[in-house]
Amino acid sequence: MLNTVSIIGNLGADPDVRYTQTGLAVSNLNVAVSEFYRDQSGESQKRTHWFRAVAFGRTAEIAGDYLKKGSKVGIGGQLVTREWQDQNGQNRRTVEIRINQLELLGNNGSTAQNSNGSGNGQHSQPPAQQQQTRSRQPTGSRPPGQLPPGEDLPEPPPYDPADDIPF
Repeated sequence: MLNTVSIIGNLGADPDVRYTQTGLAVSNLNVAVSEFYRDQSGESQKRTHWFRAVAFGRTAEIAGDYLKKGSKVGIGGQLVTREWQDQNGQNRRTVEIRINQLELLGNNGSTAQNSNGSGNGQHSQPPAQQQQTRSRQPTGSRPPGQLPPGEDLPEPPPYDPADDIPF
């Protein structure tokens, strides 16, 4: 079986970074990917597809530190379905990309930062960022993208389909 997704697009909003009770960083991203095509009359058209994505650990922190609305990113990961109950007790379900590779792309498409989600500390940072430390608990030896047993993800941010502008 194979479950692999790769997209390149722009963030529709600033990353939403939260921390679980055990100190694991979780970041929710909304990524717009535009498709250009010609309709039957030969007119150039643009269609934007929206993807939800979630990152964990150091990858989530990098997203929060370096990305903002409009940032171009490359994402690799797996499609997952997540279910939860909203504040009104309604059962909700979403399909999202669980990120295992995040590339921060510059305006010219060159890679500015690459995070494979391993949390091994091999991420390059500007000198000013190397001096900073965060007060958080270590994520332990969990594989990337997995929460501790019994811990749920935070509820995803509301999705506004009317906002079809990628940045």
